[in-house]
Amino acid sequence: NIEITYQAAISADTVAIGSANENTATLTYKKQTVTANANVYTFEIGADDANGKPTITKVDGDGNALSGVKFVLSKTDNGTTKYATVNNNTLTGWVDSETGATALITDADGSIAVKGLDADTYILTETETLPGYNLLTDTITVVIAEDGTVTYKLTNGTGEGSDSIEIVNQSGSEL
Repeated sequence: NIEITYQAAISADTVAIGSANENTATLTYKKQTVTANANVYTFEIGADDANGKPTITKVDGDGNALSGVKFVLSKTDNGTTKYATVNNNTLTGWVDSETGATALITDADGSIAVKGLDADTYILTETETLPGYNLLTDTITVVIAEDGTVTYKLTNGTGEGSDSIEIVNQSGSEL
């Protein structure tokens, strides 16, 4: 028996969020051909909910959207922290250093989104806020279940995660 393991990435143009992305591998060796099929599922964080409201939003103390706040997305893989690289809101890969990660910047609605993710647990870390505001001291845990359900919660917060999160930035001086 020979076991062959391979890894492939679905291109951003073919990613169907929450639906099966068919993956076929064919191996030919000494006049014998073996084909294996697998369905790969990808998911999205920060997508709009059923009411069209983003599920991750950054706001000030009065509930106004904050545009231009920077985050990085990370995960733990075999005990090592990996950081996301993203292009056009689509995951393109993982790097070993936060400096090589893509900054996820909140848009005019104060939201960010990333698609092309596996079912896994991720961490969103605020890396840069706007002048006059305090940097978020906690991180956000994002859990994507095998069925595609996404939950968000402050990492050190209490209670269960929810299907959306509003991250409040307070202005003023930290004491």
